Amino acid sequence: MRGRWSALIWRLPLLVLLAMALTLVFSVGVGWWQQRQEVMTEARVDARQEVARLVRTAERLWPDDATTLQREVMLSSAERSQGVTLLIDGAGQVLFAHRSEWVGQPASGLVVGLTQQRLDRAQESAVADVQDHGGGLVSVLMPFQLPASQGQIVNPRRGVVYMEVDRRWQLSELFWRELWLRWPSALFGLLASAALALWLGLRVGKPLAHLSRVAQRVGEDQYAPAGFEKLSESTPPEIRELARSLQVMTSQLREASHDLETVLNTGHTLIWLADSNGEGTFFNTAWLAFTGRDLRQELGTGWFDGVHPDDVDRVLAHYRSAVAARQPFTFDYRLRHASGEYRWVQNDGKPRYNSLGEFIGYLGNAWDVSERKQTELRLRQLSQAVEQSPESIVITNKDGRIEYVNDFFVQNSGYERAELIGRNPAMLSAGQTQQEAYEELWTSLNQGEVWEGELVNRRKDGSEYVQHAIISPIRDGEGNVTHYLGVQQDITERKKAEARIHTLAYFDSLTGLPNRTYLLEQLEQVLATGASHRRGALVLLNIDRFKHVNDARGQAFGDALLMSVGQRLQALAPADAVLGRLSADEFGFVWPWPAGNDAPAVDVWVQDLLDAFHLELDVQGDRVQVSISVGVSYFDSAYAEQVLDVLRQADTALHQVKRAGGSGHAFYEAHMAELARQRFELQRDLQQCVERGQLALFLQPQVDTRGQIVAAEALLRWNHPERGIVSPNLFIPIAEETGQIVPMGAWALREAARLIHAFERAGMPLRVAVNVSPRQFSHSGFVDMVRDVLAQEGARPTLLMIEVTESLMIGDMQQVVAKMNALASLGVQFSVDDFGTGYSNLSYLKQLPLTELKVDKSFVQDLTTNPNDAALIETIIEMSHHLELSVVAEGVETHAQAEFLRAHGCDLLQGYCFGRPGPAEDWLRCVQEEGV
Repeated sequence: MRGRWSALIWRLPLLVLLAMALTLVFSVGVGWWQQRQEVMTEARVDARQEVARLVRTAERLWPDDATTLQREVMLSSAERSQGVTLLIDGAGQVLFAHRSEWVGQPASGLVVGLTQQRLDRAQESAVADVQDHGGGLVSVLMPFQLPASQGQIVNPRRGVVYMEVDRRWQLSELFWRELWLRWPSALFGLLASAALALWLGLRVGKPLAHLSRVAQRVGEDQYAPAGFEKLSESTPPEIRELARSLQVMTSQLREASHDLETVLNTGHTLIWLADSNGEGTFFNTAWLAFTGRDLRQELGTGWFDGVHPDDVDRVLAHYRSAVAARQPFTFDYRLRHASGEYRWVQNDGKPRYNSLGEFIGYLGNAWDVSERKQTELRLRQLSQAVEQSPESIVITNKDGRIEYVNDFFVQNSGYERAELIGRNPAMLSAGQTQQEAYEELWTSLNQGEVWEGELVNRRKDGSEYVQHAIISPIRDGEGNVTHYLGVQQDITERKKAEARIHTLAYFDSLTGLPNRTYLLEQLEQVLATGASHRRGALVLLNIDRFKHVNDARGQAFGDALLMSVGQRLQALAPADAVLGRLSADEFGFVWPWPAGNDAPAVDVWVQDLLDAFHLELDVQGDRVQVSISVGVSYFDSAYAEQVLDVLRQADTALHQVKRAGGSGHAFYEAHMAELARQRFELQRDLQQCVERGQLALFLQPQVDTRGQIVAAEALLRWNHPERGIVSPNLFIPIAEETGQIVPMGAWALREAARLIHAFERAGMPLRVAVNVSPRQFSHSGFVDMVRDVLAQEGARPTLLMIEVTESLMIGDMQQVVAKMNALASLGVQFSVDDFGTGYSNLSYLKQLPLTELKVDKSFVQDLTTNPNDAALIETIIEMSHHLELSVVAEGVETHAQAEFLRAHGCDLLQGYCFGRPGPAEDWLRCVQEEGV
């Protein structure tokens, strides 16, 4: 229905009728508007005049004749058909009104046109305020002078007269009268218009509508040859002529369209058309064959369905941008082929315009460029590989002149590309490459072969670098060599790394001496020459007590000491010997003797070595004296000895010296192997002594100056099932080395806590001192372990004395202080054992919560015969008392020693003079059974 009424046959008559109706409405409106303006002008003049009259009346009658003034207000309102009339005083209150109920009320807001702002403005003005409120309503405000009060000449406040004139009823009458006067002419005009419209519809609209339908069928490819002749004889000749012209033009367009379609569908180019919105309207057979889809699927935006998912957003954005700007475009994307694979196409589009210059869409064509894309990709990859290669690439002509270098070649050589092009690569030579290498290079290239080797070149800044080069001839299509390609890898760092690796693998980084690996390889080479019958000696030496020096003076000082020792050993090394550093403080000599020569005096040389270390070393400006221990093992290649056997023998001899106190030498003998075996077995059995209950505590009394037992030291004993009681001097060092001292020490603390509790329950509270090794004290759970043991065994913490050595203070002092303070807060006491034999700074005495110091027995033994020892003990006792510390002297074996110590204020004495260590269970039995 909507299409029917939009046809020209209907629209033309309707437009005529609509134009006539609008003309009539306009004429009525103009007449009424003119009369309205006259009425409203008259209303404004009337209102202004009436208000002016009331102002004069109010100034004359008020306040003397209020009755007459009220009558004037009522008459004025009645004469203007219920208009509003108000007299308002200076305060804004109504004095007189046409409605009595308004008198005395505030005037503002009573009527629409009366606001407080307008009242204030009118009181200050000298002229009337006239406002047209629309719809026939007019209001006027005019001030009047109020009479002066007593004592006033003029009243500063003014009253206001307000009046509304309503002419809406008059305007309504005018409108209907104007309409009544004009309706006959309006009716005649409408009828005439209708007749004209009917005639236009039949004679013009209907033939044009027919031509439109025929043209539409032509556009839809439904052209009927006789379509343009189906017009009536009454059709105007101009329209009939138009129909014949359209028929000729349509036939020509159809033939041209057929020819164009034939051309577009010929060939392999993918051709498409799009309308002004960018939607596809035509795709040729080549396109449809390429995509394997029919035309209906491709029309509109359907062709986007075939674009690769990774490309569709980019293509859509580019396409829409070009259509919006009506600009030609070219872009590549992947389009799904009929085979199902995606192929690259290049799509070109150009905007189309009609003869009027109007944009009507796009004409485009596309080509399959998959092979080109693959070729471009391969070339791009190859180019990127060459340009981004971490290797220097150079191409020269047959004369050796450089034609191309990649970025890395430029970067590595330091020359600009312009400085290299046209030059011979020989400009980079550092003169370090052997001439034979160059001769071999050109021989290979002249024979058309590839050459590979190393070249030493020089950069522009003068630095040298080593390159591993592969130089190949490049041939043309006929096989003739035209260029040379060089691929060169900078191996300078690799060469340096190889040298560093060799140094790290075979040399000590601190001293620069050969390391353990190098030394043992030298020994292995000597032992492998069995036919030559080589003999020699492996000499191992160790710096005595190096760990104490390193801990006391710091690692930097220790390293400097090691370097000084290494230098002295180098100066003393025999001519045929190889010196090396095997471990932290251990050095070694592999000293082979020439075949057939007598053995040199090794023992004499070793003694000279020991004597040389009686001289002080210069270490960081300090004069330091150290001693060494030396172990020697002879070897003979004729007996096919193994390297590790010789090393073990020399190590066994060295440890024999170390166990004897160091500062000496030993030659390996057969019985040493047996001692080493026994030590190994002892170490193995020690691992299980706690679990098997083989440990026991012995107590040695500590007496006061009166000879009363007030404390005891707990001493650890190992009751081996086969060896019996093993000396602490034998198993304690092994436990320290292996870490077994930690569980053994924990057992000793628990056992001591049990004894403390048992003694106290028996009525004989006894303080028990327990030795704790630095290794056990530094254990992370030491404080918690002591706390738990005391709580579980019920021992009073103040009866537990933990003895530590001065070597504990060399480590992390903050951690030591923190742990001691944590235990001291429980009541646990601390004692420094073997005081005076360590390397520590005495300042730790002020930092630690100590209770006592134990003087080492080495000072006590000779105090009666050695004045130095006596003076030292006196000083220690005096210093300790000054620091409020008790002093315990251990190793007291004679009464003379005891008397001396008592006389000088020593608090506690311990030693064989007062009792040997005895089993703790015997002590406990005596206390429980005999009360002593």
